[in-house]
Order: sequence, then structure tokens, then C-alpha cells
Amino acid sequence: EIRIYRHGRNAKTSSVAKHADIHDYRNATGLEALFGYLYLSGRLERAIELCKIGFERLDILL
Repeated sequence: EIRIYRHGRNAKTSSVAKHADIHDYRNATGLEALFGYLYLSGRLERAIELCKIGFERLDILL
């Protein structure tokens, strides 16, 4: 998972969002790559688990 995240994060980007700095944009791209990988490999339970962990760290209750 870390390898997939880093690969997505380090990918060349041809554009940057208007209201985000490059660091945030690349981290989001890495996260998107990880969730895409988990979805395509049929590991939806793991994707849900990672979402829950992220929400807990942000103090968001489901």
C-alpha cells in the first residue's frame, strides 16, 4: 500500500489545482491512487477501513 501511495504521489503532474499547494495536491493524488488500486483489486473492506481511520483522525463520526 505504501508503494502504491508513493508511486501515485510522485507521478508527474501536468497541472495543479487552483486552490491547493503542490504538496497537498500530490498527497491527494497518492491517496487517490491507493484507493483506486484497492478498488480494482477488490479489496473494498481495506478501503473502508482506511476511510474510517482517516475520519477518526479528523474527529469525524460516522
